[in-house]
Amino acid sequence: MRRRARKLRRRAKNMTKLQVALDLTDFDKAILIAGKSVYSGVDILEIGTPLLKAYGVFIIRLFREIFPNTVILADAKTIDAGRIEAETVFRSGADMMTLLGLAENETILDALSIAKRYGGEIVVDTINIDDIEKRVGEIVDLGIKNICLHIGVDVQRRRGIDISILLNEAAKLKKMYSDIRIFLAGGINPKNLPLIMKIKPDVVVVGGYILRSKDPVKAVRKIKNILGDRQ
Repeated sequence: MRRRARKLRRRAKNMTKLQVALDLTDFDKAILIAGKSVYSGVDILEIGTPLLKAYGVFIIRLFREIFPNTVILADAKTIDAGRIEAETVFRSGADMMTLLGLAENETILDALSIAKRYGGEIVVDTINIDDIEKRVGEIVDLGIKNICLHIGVDVQRRRGIDISILLNEAAKLKKMYSDIRIFLAGGINPKNLPLIMKIKPDVVVVGGYILRSKDPVKAVRKIKNILGDRQ
């Protein structure tokens, strides 16, 4: 199971991958959109924080059973108890999980050690970090390879901004660290995606555009087409 997931992550190495964020608590809708997203060729299926909190690790186990060949990321946003939470998440079948960059280094190291044991990966989310460049440098030194630049949904709604404001930061980080993967999350849709693609992120995380779509299959394929994946 883990080997198949890793093989999927390696496919089309230089192509930006699509992660669909299931940031909702409606169980039936989550399963429906997950199924349509996988059918449409999504690269990473994210069990969003609201969904994970609503149903716990049961939802990870269920997704692993239903989607055995899909990369599953649990958006745990862990900030403490890294070893315990990582053990719980990876034992339940996730391939990847998120930690907050605001967490202590010890928490990140503990979670990373568990991830390696299970053949999984840690993604560190930089949401609410003021000096991103400085903190990313520290995180990379710990052995983390996946960095997510993220504009939270509340900030998007109240300030009317999205991930576009961090594109210069993302481009700088890609030049500084050739061996890390940059994830971008926060209000991504077909209108701003062409601008985002100029910096060639490794993963774009799309939630609301797909969740609110009347046709999730069409929405996923539209994003994939902009990414250059016309499968």
